[in-house]
Amino acid sequence: MRLQIKARFLVLIIAILIFHSCTRKQSEKTTDKLNEKSKIEGNDSIDQLSKLTINQTYSLKVELTGGNIDGYWVRLPYNYNKQKLLPIMVYFHGSGYLETDLDSICNIGPAYYALQDTSQSGALRNQIFSNFIIITPHLKGTGEENPPLWPSWTTEFETIDAILDTVLNKYAGNKEKIYLTGVSLGGGASWLMPNYLKSPVAAVVPVCGTPQGYYGSSDPRKKEKTSIDPFEIFKVDPFKTIPVWNTCNARDGYPHRIFQETAIRNIENTGGDKFLKLPTVIPNDSAYLNHKRIFTSFDKSGHDAWSATYSSIHIYKWLLTFSNRNGEIINE
Repeated sequence: MRLQIKARFLVLIIAILIFHSCTRKQSEKTTDKLNEKSKIEGNDSIDQLSKLTINQTYSLKVELTGGNIDGYWVRLPYNYNKQKLLPIMVYFHGSGYLETDLDSICNIGPAYYALQDTSQSGALRNQIFSNFIIITPHLKGTGEENPPLWPSWTTEFETIDAILDTVLNKYAGNKEKIYLTGVSLGGGASWLMPNYLKSPVAAVVPVCGTPQGYYGSSDPRKKEKTSIDPFEIFKVDPFKTIPVWNTCNARDGYPHRIFQETAIRNIENTGGDKFLKLPTVIPNDSAYLNHKRIFTSFDKSGHDAWSATYSSIHIYKWLLTFSNRNGEIINE
């Protein structure tokens, strides 16, 4: 009898130890997740928000560690009020900023053109700075002058999702109005990210960015110039519903223009409306606001399609008409 009691007692002790060990491991995993989350949330401060005036924005710098995105900026709009849900615009920079630091991207993209508007009315400045929380992440380079492959924004999609979660929850972002835009390498990210993000995307404005890998069998260049598989392939499915306004120059260098035109044809082949073709981003009337698909080809050479694009108030008006409500795109 005593042996039976001792045996049962021993089994009970072993069971308790196993349970404690499992609980501890689960606790350690939970702590790791919290640590990762705290890194994403960064060390920003909103102490000065109460001091904002009607014509003042506030930029928050958040540093991240452990990944290819080393931080991001959040620019809060005029009259920021946490009680009001605000649209979010994510700007992906081009390859020119890969080998720079986080401070270099504070005022680039749409924010740059808003700051350039010194007119008395300030129409462009007000359109941008009154309506959007602007997120500008920084993608690190490889440290090589001419790398065989540039870093890919889409390999960092989990970090972008985490940044969006932070801004949505911490700064009252509107999850139904998340917009993506970017230039060149970042324009490609605008095309490709909707296939990866769990965050719902309401509309995108890719600027002179190829939506396809530069290398591999999908590259129509002569085969001797391609030696490895494509690092990215455009997925058309998200754009069956997601609105897109693509801009580029008619005589941009290869391969930007050809891949954008291919993407547009592939999107049109899924059904729905054809792309409204415009020679400019300054439409004659407001009818463009009813179009989910627009393609602007500027009659010029070179790669800089962003100056004209981001200087147009109509781009931002168009974005704001769209919401992604539980997977359904609403044109409001």
